[in-house]
Amino acid sequence: MKPKTLLWAALFALLFSCQKESTTNSGSSNAPSDSDTSVQIGKDTFRVASAAGGKLVQDIYANSLDTYEGLSRVNLLLIGCEHSDLSDTDLIYRSFIRFSVVDSIPQNATIIEAKLFLTTPPSSQLIPHGNSSYSGSPNTQNNTALICRVDSAWDEKELNWLNQPRIDTAAQVKIFRSDKEYDWRSETDITQLVQYQVSHKQNYGYRITPAVEKPYRMMLLQSSDTGDKFIRPKIVVYYKL
Repeated sequence: MKPKTLLWAALFALLFSCQKESTTNSGSSNAPSDSDTSVQIGKDTFRVASAAGGKLVQDIYANSLDTYEGLSRVNLLLIGCEHSDLSDTDLIYRSFIRFSVVDSIPQNATIIEAKLFLTTPPSSQLIPHGNSSYSGSPNTQNNTALICRVDSAWDEKELNWLNQPRIDTAAQVKIFRSDKEYDWRSETDITQLVQYQVSHKQNYGYRITPAVEKPYRMMLLQSSDTGDKFIRPKIVVYYKL
């Protein structure tokens, strides 16, 4: 079995045990779930840092129509572009997310692998048509999205379309097109992005945008504010000192 396969096999066992433990704990569903633990693979010991929702995750989406308002408490992150008949303009959605658990990783760490897990809700009243790419969709456009590093500070309570933080597009990662309208899950390798943040002690999170900001491309993702903590955005980082 390949080293990375071994790593992720150990990870899933770890995540399963953490989920079982969390279901027996009382308290708010918004409690932070950051963790940092060790995993032994053969003769090597790896650290695992992970976070899923809670107070230690910031996320928000902004759109080009409501320029002074960012939306961080609607349980959704929106990425895409659609045409607004009301204003007769294209409406662009961009999302931002930051996991503070990355700050806890030592600067001299080597990131073996880092993954971002995102989930589309089972339904949505806000955006009733769901993801735009799926079998049988009336939209033929590809809704692939891009993840890049954010390069300046921001706050989910203040961010809007007009004050978006700086971003670095030198290294971008794709979230490949969805294949289901709802209840879809993505798993994206962001190792290169996390390694830069750790090495430079510069974690301002990530921006997620449509690869092509033209109609009709939409991707709906659960935010950290959703009540079901098992489908909140999650980051898992394997590293070695």
